Amino acid sequence: MDRNGSLNEFLNPNSTSSPRNSKEESDKKDSLRDIIMYINRQLYNYGYPAPLNFFDSKDDNSVKKIVECISSLLQDHQKDFGTREELDDKNRRLQSDYDIACSSNKGLKKNIEVNEREIDSLKSRILRTENELKCELEKHKLTKDELAKTKSNMQYTKIQAAHEIKKREVEYTRFKEKMQKLLNDNYRKAKIGLQMMNPVSKSSKHHSNASNFSDHGLPIKTGDSIAQEEESPDAEMFKQIVADAENREKELLQENSKLRKLLFDVQNHVSTFIESHAEREAPIDPELANLQTPDSYNPKTARFQLPFEMFANNVEEEIKELLLALKYELENRPNMVAEYEAKEEENRQLQLEIDSLRNQLVEATTFVEEAQNMIYNFMESGFKDGQGEFKLNVSGNEITIPEYDELDVDLELKRKQLNQERKAFTESLIRLGKDRDQLLKERIDFEREKRAWKTLHPTPGSRKSRANILSDRRSLLVEETPTPPQKFQIQPESPITPFLEKYKVDFDLINKENKPIYSKLKK
Repeated sequence: MDRNGSLNEFLNPNSTSSPRNSKEESDKKDSLRDIIMYINRQLYNYGYPAPLNFFDSKDDNSVKKIVECISSLLQDHQKDFGTREELDDKNRRLQSDYDIACSSNKGLKKNIEVNEREIDSLKSRILRTENELKCELEKHKLTKDELAKTKSNMQYTKIQAAHEIKKREVEYTRFKEKMQKLLNDNYRKAKIGLQMMNPVSKSSKHHSNASNFSDHGLPIKTGDSIAQEEESPDAEMFKQIVADAENREKELLQENSKLRKLLFDVQNHVSTFIESHAEREAPIDPELANLQTPDSYNPKTARFQLPFEMFANNVEEEIKELLLALKYELENRPNMVAEYEAKEEENRQLQLEIDSLRNQLVEATTFVEEAQNMIYNFMESGFKDGQGEFKLNVSGNEITIPEYDELDVDLELKRKQLNQERKAFTESLIRLGKDRDQLLKERIDFEREKRAWKTLHPTPGSRKSRANILSDRRSLLVEETPTPPQKFQIQPESPITPFLEKYKVDFDLINKENKPIYSKLKK
């Protein structure tokens, strides 16, 4: 404002000023000159027409330069304004683009974090799957080894049985040839005929001649003919041959029975093994479980004791089906090792709980016995409440009336405490019974679930289904059906019962809502 005012005063020479201000005006003119020199220097530096002559305004060139400088300043100002607006627009656009880029960057960062978490979860899942695969491979290896051992054992048993059968067949063939040779050698010497146990009396010669021969022309053996045969030297040899043949026949029958028993044992073991790993056993009628059968009766043994001709056609077929079922069972046995171990661990924990509850029961029983001994001592000492009278010793040597009152109060407190403890013990017994019932139910469910896991689907390709194979053995399952454990009850031999029976006059056992509660002492 000072510079503009000085410039206006300088450009207007007609303006009046007082003489007092002459010095100030001279100072203003000096400062104005300095300002004009500074402006000309700046204009020259920025490329504007300079120097400008502000003092001699009558010169046209000076006026022209001033006008051109002012117009150049206005144009530059307009250009700067337009450039500023463009820069502001560009800045706003860049700022919006920057905001969009920041938001997209945040979204991408979130996606990266989500993807990293997914990658970590997939890595952990892969590791877990690899561990499970290793476990499965180990189980498969163990199962494969067991299968190889079972196959080798079965092959050995089969080879041994075939060898024994072949050996017996060779011996039987040799024996048959020897017998045939002996029969052929002694056929002519042997006397073949019929022996009449009740010979008819000889009435005539014709009748006597005819009676010695049968209708087929064979001689009939009588007592005289038998005596003559016994006296002949060939009779002893014939008896020896017959005896040897009978002995050999007995040996063959014994060996045959042993082979049949061996085959029955193999078939029984294989079928038992398959039934123990069966997946869905056939449901058993509960009425069949109540049937009373003799201890000596066994369907498999009874069937084995039947004549071989009655079931010889089905033996080979059943053995083949059992082998197919065993093969299918060993190849497709479900994975139960982990579940079985978990169930065993749970069963072990339940067993530990049962042991701890039993220990608590023993401690409670000991406590009750001690309390009963205390009550017995009180009863024997004559402090039975409501019964009898306390006789004082007037001599004053043993007890006095104040001491008797103190003992009576002490006894009453002990009785109340004993009733409370007995009530607490009864409630603990009830809780213990409920816990044990729940534990037994869980154990029964666990056994059922374990039996349900040991199941087997019908063997593919067999002519009989698994249910038909197991239908012949349901009678055995009736005998092997486990009886469910009994519910927990306080036995009549518990330490409380004799005391209650002896002193039921003093104590009443009442049962309300299935909760036994001992009443207070009668007053």
